[in-house]
Amino acid sequence: MSGTARYRLYGLTLASPIELPCRRARPTAEPDVRLIRGSAAQFARTRAQAGPMRRDWFQCRRLANGSTYVCWTDNFEFLVSADGRRIRYRQLARGTHESLTVYLLGQVLSFSLLARGSDPLHGTVVAVDGEAIAFVGECGYGKSTLGAALLARGCPVVADDLVSLRSMKGRWIVDPGIPRLKLAPRVASRLLGEPAPRERVLHGMPKRVIALRPPHAVSAPLPLKALYVLSRPRPHSPVTVEPLAAAEAFVEIVRAAFNLLVHERERFANQFGFATSVVARVPVRRLTYPRALGSLAAVCDAVLADAAALPSAS
Repeated sequence: MSGTARYRLYGLTLASPIELPCRRARPTAEPDVRLIRGSAAQFARTRAQAGPMRRDWFQCRRLANGSTYVCWTDNFEFLVSADGRRIRYRQLARGTHESLTVYLLGQVLSFSLLARGSDPLHGTVVAVDGEAIAFVGECGYGKSTLGAALLARGCPVVADDLVSLRSMKGRWIVDPGIPRLKLAPRVASRLLGEPAPRERVLHGMPKRVIALRPPHAVSAPLPLKALYVLSRPRPHSPVTVEPLAAAEAFVEIVRAAFNLLVHERERFANQFGFATSVVARVPVRRLTYPRALGSLAAVCDAVLADAAALPSAS
């Protein structure tokens, strides 16, 4: 395709006619996924194939040919091919380029990863002494905030929001994501000492996208040393780190799946196999701490001390 550039993230090479906020790949690299600008007529036919839909702010439909239609009403819509190798996109009236790339390279690209047999997690990953430590937990539990606190302590970000893992030579490897953090403005100001951009991730949502550059973002894959499951934040709970039994760790990894919209049996079989393998090779811990910015120094101390005591993933 002419007029496209190559980009690299989550272990994939993307060919895109629009600029993306991730590192460039070789211009001659064979793309795993091609981004294609779709027309209004093409998406009208897609919606007709999808059948009647309620006017909710988010829509997702699996079509008869195995492709997936995804839409954030009045912002943007996408069509992901059954094999995940083509993503057609269209920006709508309220969508911005910034918000389009955030959702394209997160929720939408996760369908391509699933089609390729990878089951991404919802979390944040930072690098500590050349190895990766990951944080997973429910929305609002503070994964990105903790990532920002560790970044302020000199631990660069590997991935935020979508975490892509792959198995290599008996280890689990984290492939770098987009060099960014999604943070509330006051958190960005307090922890990183810089004002957050004015533009929201999506209309009505409080978080902003904080772009990161070397040395604050990692550009090479790293072995996963440990995975921390964040407990529900409580105002006055002590900072604790405790290992999880294999069965509980398995459940938490399944719960941390990034994409909850694909329900085929093959996906669940792959997901369970993935979680079983991660539990067998990676220490999984539960991290409990009070939800207060003032407690983050103690939380970082506890995490870094615990990770240092674990065997090297390398």
